[in-house]
Amino acid sequence: MSDLQIGLIVLGLLFVAGVLAFNWWQDRRARARMQVPFPEGGTDPLMAEEASARPATAKEAGRREPGLHEDEAAAPRAREERKEESDEPDPTCEVVIELHFPEPVVGKELALELERLKEASNKSYRIFARTFDQAHRVGLRGHESYGLVQVAVLMVNRNGPLTDIEWSQIWLCLQEIAEKFDATMDGPDQKKVVEKAASLDETCAALDMQLGVAIVLEPPKKSQDVMFVARSCGFVQTGNVLHLPTRGRKPPHVTLVIQGLDNPAKSDVQISRLDMLLDVPRSEPQERPFGKMLETAVRLAQKLEAQLVDDQGRPIEPGCEEAIDQQVRELYQKMQALGLPAGHPRTLRVFS
Repeated sequence: MSDLQIGLIVLGLLFVAGVLAFNWWQDRRARARMQVPFPEGGTDPLMAEEASARPATAKEAGRREPGLHEDEAAAPRAREERKEESDEPDPTCEVVIELHFPEPVVGKELALELERLKEASNKSYRIFARTFDQAHRVGLRGHESYGLVQVAVLMVNRNGPLTDIEWSQIWLCLQEIAEKFDATMDGPDQKKVVEKAASLDETCAALDMQLGVAIVLEPPKKSQDVMFVARSCGFVQTGNVLHLPTRGRKPPHVTLVIQGLDNPAKSDVQISRLDMLLDVPRSEPQERPFGKMLETAVRLAQKLEAQLVDDQGRPIEPGCEEAIDQQVRELYQKMQALGLPAGHPRTLRVFS
């Protein structure tokens, strides 16, 4: 080989070596830049906003010695979280469709797809999920990935039972989601679902009891005066609804509807009638449910100088509360025997 050929070969080798060295140097710089923004411990940078909303850990906030008040505040939240994550679909009033995903699917993406179910039916639904490491979840968490999702659809509410059309629409919606993620779908037969929903609706219709009394104001009074008297009798306002408060998260026993007043904040509306309502299935059992409501109604009517009548407009007969309370107690027993105790979360769902 000539000196020129040898020189060209040497130059070529040097060029290749230079390119490899330059690539190695660029790769090292890129890795260094990638590692800077990421904190240690495997924190997901995409969930930084969510992490900032969570309470700081003991390490982040500095060491704090345990105290009585801190434990009392944290314990109810911890118990509530454990209770929530141990919850399961209720086969008594819900029907379940399962989606099995071959690859992990991010919760945020799934949640967006499942929003379409709201247009398929007027029945509520709950979402249960399982991560690939078999952690059970009630609802979806945006940063987690799931291998199984259960959609628990309520079979009955006060609008009636789940119909074959509603079931078909729900099934079609979930089928499209399954196809998008190459998931397999599993659920019960439509005919059995519709028959079970109709049977449950018939049972609930026989248990649905709402007791009401009315307060008639003659002449009508200003809404601000009516609201003042209602508050003095123990009623509180939540949104546009007045109700007698209960402890904790229990549903209200008694609600007050002011006819002709769509917004209790208005003060210049003339009010001629108030309706007091006890929703028996949605209220926890009491010893004298109707009697106690009637006592409040009498006190409210006296302060407003108004007439107290039943929901048909007839004067209330003295002593009627005892007979009505006995009917309510008998209904409590029937509901308990049928697995729908008054005020129970299951009962609240089907009587929604």
